[in-house]
Order: sequence, then C-alpha cells, then structure tokens
Amino acid sequence: MSQNSSLVPWYFPNELSESSSLVTLNLGSSNVVGSIPDIFDFLPNLQDLMLSHNYLTGSLPPSFAGTGIRSLQLNNQKWQLSGPINVLSNMTQLHQVWLSGNWFNGSIPDLSKLDTLFDLQLRDNVFTGVVPSSLMSISSLRNVSLTNNRLQGPRPSFPSSVTDVDLNGTNSFCRDTEGPCDLQVATLLEVAGDLGYPLILASSWLGNDACKGWRFVGCDLQGNHLRLNDNTLTGPIPDSLTHLPQLRLLNVSYNNLTREIPKFQSSVSLATSGNLLLGNTPSSGSGETSSNGNRVSAGYPAGGGGKSRLRAAIAATAAAIGVLVILLFYLRKFASNILTFYRRKQTPVHGSIEAFLRNCGPLQVRRYSYLDVVERSKILYQVACVRICVTSTA
Repeated sequence: MSQNSSLVPWYFPNELSESSSLVTLNLGSSNVVGSIPDIFDFLPNLQDLMLSHNYLTGSLPPSFAGTGIRSLQLNNQKWQLSGPINVLSNMTQLHQVWLSGNWFNGSIPDLSKLDTLFDLQLRDNVFTGVVPSSLMSISSLRNVSLTNNRLQGPRPSFPSSVTDVDLNGTNSFCRDTEGPCDLQVATLLEVAGDLGYPLILASSWLGNDACKGWRFVGCDLQGNHLRLNDNTLTGPIPDSLTHLPQLRLLNVSYNNLTREIPKFQSSVSLATSGNLLLGNTPSSGSGETSSNGNRVSAGYPAGGGGKSRLRAAIAATAAAIGVLVILLFYLRKFASNILTFYRRKQTPVHGSIEAFLRNCGPLQVRRYSYLDVVERSKILYQVACVRICVTSTA
C-alpha cells in the first residue's frame, strides 16, 4: 500500500495484531495519521516495518522491544514522532534504522547489543548528550548520520570500517576536531547528563570554554557561578556538581528537584528555595543558607528573580483563592443551618400562609393611587372605631 499519497487520511489499523504471520508491512507515503499502536508483541514474524513520509505522532511503542524487526523506517513524519528511543536497545535484530526528520529527543541509548546494525540514520532530530562510545564499537556499522541534532561532548571518532559518517549541522560538540573536552566542560556535561541532558543546556553550552558564553555559567576572580534556577529541572541535585573545584555559587531555586542535597565544599553557597520535594531544604529569610552554613544574600545577583517573584505572587494568589473558597463553603453551611432552624420554629400561622399560597398561587401585584390609599385608610379607620365602640359598650 505504499506510495498512495492520494488516500484519505487514515489510522494505523489495530486489527493488524491478528496477522501473526505478517513479515513485511510497507505503508510509506500513504497518509497514515495518529500514533503507532502498541501491538507488535502480537507480530512475532514481522521483519520489515516501513512507515516513512506519513503523519504519525507520539512515541515509539514499548512492544517494539524484543521483536524480530530488522528494518525500521519511520523517517520524515510530517507531524513528527517524538520522545526517547531507548526501546531500540532491546531490538537486537535491527539491521537498518531510519528515524530522521522527526522530533526524537534525549540521549542516544547504548546500542551495543545490535551486533548486526549497519545503517543508522538519526539526523534532523533534537537528540542531546554525549555520543556513547558503544556506538563506535559496533563492528557491523557502515553508515551513520547524526547531523542537525544537539549532541554534545567530544566529537565522535568512528573506525575506518564506517564508510559514511555525517556529524555536521547544529550539533554542539566541544571541539571541531576529535579529542577530549576541557576538564571543566566535561564535568559540566556530566552534570547535564545527571539532569537528563536538558535541551536548554544543549542549545547554549557551546565550545570548549565554559566561561565564554555558556548560559547560566558565570566566571570571575572569586570562582564560578552556576545559575540553573527557574528551568523546571527534575530529579536530584547531581553529585557531579560537588566535583567542580572552582564552584562558588549554585542556584537551583524554583525547579522540581527531589531527594537529598549532596554535601558541597564549605566555599560553595547554595540556593534551593522553591523545590517543594527537595530534602534538607535550607532555611530562607532575607537570603538562603546552604547545606554547609554559607549564606546567599537576597541581593546577590543569582538571576531569575523576576520569575521567582512571579511564582511567589501566583502561589500567594492561589492560597488566597483557596481561603476564600473555604470561607464560602462554611458561610453556605451556616446559612443552611439558619434556614433549617427557621423552618423548625414555624408557627401555625406560617403553615396557614404556606397552604394559602399553595392553593391560591402567588398574590397578584396591583398598583394603587394615592387617593385609593387614602380612601382605604378611611375605611380601616372607621372599622377600627366601630370595634372600639362595640368593645366599650360590652
């Protein structure tokens, strides 16, 4: 069914899970939309899966792992597949992998178990991190393209058996030639790895000198400052940060960091506020106190203060709204109790009025002129006088 771009857009059929004898599935350029269903553990004989040039979205299905797929062609999805590709590590029968032209991210996994892989096309994605050395050790590899990603660290050196290598474009290797990175750069990349190689770091940590244009990194005569606040970072504070000998300030405030705070040297000032799940969070007042007792002044140029104040304002507003909702709840409950009490205290007169309204309906509204009011007042006055006279005579 490949090369049918005139077809009306259609979804990948789940019913294929019943085709256990299927060996080759070629739906390239056929206007397939949606995600790839997680049905491949029902296709034990599938060897070739070709879905290139469609409109697929979402991530690679977990059921890819352990399959006998040899050729996986998912390149150039117009709506782009995304997410990590770690499942490839367990697709040990792969010979050919085409994932170019998507939005796959994260680091390149260890593919050393793929000992028959000869063609790996990962260009034009957003992969980050250091190219694993295990990739260069796959003896069957002949073609590899990593162009136009955000890969970092040393420029990979492939053996001569790999005849077609493409590494250029937007990658962020520390050097233009092969060789190790500067020690401080290597340590900071280790920190980035512990944080999952965030794209924001891969896009701005360029070159082999962390003191030249690296975002969030500052250098002066007192040492290095690393300001990673307000970046929605997750996970623990990396232990690798404790291995930076020149580090003097670490600001990781207002992220989503968790677990315990590692022990830093006494010369390091640490700012951690705004991480609700971070253990041993330093106390804060006019500034913050690090795990070793050093204090960061509130006036210290830690960066991101505007965002921090905005988050604090949002949190305060949310708290105020919560209090207001609670007050309204109790006011409503109080009013309900008063109404119940009032109903219990009703006299027979109330019952008569309610019965009258039920039987006769609502009273009609009628307008009276001033003269009508005066005339009726006279009648009421006369009736009252007659009653008084009768009572007096009696």
